[in-house]
Amino acid sequence: HALVQSLDPAVFGIGLDVPNLVVRGEDPVEVAGALGTGVHMTHLEDVVLFPVPHGYRRRLRAIGEGILDWEVILSLLVRSGVRDFSIEQHRGKFDTPVFDRSWFDHEPHLRAAGVGQLARLGVLTHDGVTRGLFPTLDDWDEEPGPAERRRQLLHSAATLRSHLTSIRVGTNKPASLLSGEEGLS
Repeated sequence: HALVQSLDPAVFGIGLDVPNLVVRGEDPVEVAGALGTGVHMTHLEDVVLFPVPHGYRRRLRAIGEGILDWEVILSLLVRSGVRDFSIEQHRGKFDTPVFDRSWFDHEPHLRAAGVGQLARLGVLTHDGVTRGLFPTLDDWDEEPGPAERRRQLLHSAATLRSHLTSIRVGTNKPASLLSGEEGLS
């Protein structure tokens, strides 16, 4: 937050990549609330967090098919004035090595509360696997085909629109959805 506060908001804005927050050990709800007024663009995609020996392994899902609280995240962003939302779709494979003490030397911004929320998200993922909502990490489809990628994009768009419609925006400028269909057919 210190870096953002030191920049001139007339010149610099934040590109908030929600799924990457968990990779850096941060709570998406906390960050959306803290940085909302500086956010100029978004990259939105849902996540699941599988426990692995050194921390958590993030896998990406369509919005609404993972563990993030989109109603809260979007409400915070909309209240802060964010009006444009972009859906991101990629297969980024990243780990959050929170069990490696040396990792924290490179992440001095981390707070215990944010890392605690990662543990909560890991439990939600475990519960989702147990209930059959998510495949196990061993059964994860790393490269879904074009039809599945299109289904994910359409699901993300419908879920995002539904949440944004339910949020009462007190402005004449409605929230909009920007999405790219890269790699879709």
